[in-house]
Amino acid sequence: MVWATSGTVTDGIAAELAEVLTGEKPPSAGIDVGWRPSTATVLLALLGGQGTVGQEERGPSFVLVDLPDPVERVECWASAHVDPVELKGLMPEHDRRNLVAPWAVAVVDGAVAAVCETARSAPASVEAGVWTYEPYRRQGFGAAATAAWATLAADRTVFYSTSWDNRASQRLAHSLGLRPLGHWWWVHRG
Repeated sequence: MVWATSGTVTDGIAAELAEVLTGEKPPSAGIDVGWRPSTATVLLALLGGQGTVGQEERGPSFVLVDLPDPVERVECWASAHVDPVELKGLMPEHDRRNLVAPWAVAVVDGAVAAVCETARSAPASVEAGVWTYEPYRRQGFGAAATAAWATLAADRTVFYSTSWDNRASQRLAHSLGLRPLGHWWWVHRG
C-alpha cells in the first residue's frame, strides 16, 4: 500500500494520516466495486482540519505484463518518429501543445481519433493517459493508440489507471490484456 499527500498538507496532519494508513489493510486487486479505505471517515476528518474536503475519486489500476499486439487496421503516429508540429490541424491546438512524451495517436481520415500520452513518469515506471475524441469512441482507436504508446515505454513498468465509472476505459485495459494491480482513492481539496 502506498500513499502520498500534497505539499499543502502540513507535516503534522501528514504524520497522522500515515499513522492511520499504516493500519489499513490493502484491498484485493480483484474486486470490481469502488474501493474506499475502511479508515476513510477518520482520514477525511483529519484532512477536514486543514480546510474544506472536496470530492472523492477512486478506481482500478492495472499493470502491463506483455506488450499488446499493434492494432494493424489503425494508423498510429508516435513521438519517436513524429514532431507534434505535424499534428497541427489534426487535433485541437490545446491538446497538441500539451502532449507529454512519449505519446502515440491513432489517425483516422486525416484527424486524430485517440491519444495515449504519458500521464505520470518516473525513472522506472510510466502511466498512460488516454482519451478518445467523441466521434471515434467505442471503435478501438484508444486501444490502438495505447498499444503503440506501450511499445515506446516498454523499458519501464507501464501502469494504467481509470475511474470506477469509466467502463469504456476499463474495457480498454482488459482488451489490451492489462493485469489488475490494485485500487486508488483520491480526495480533492474543497
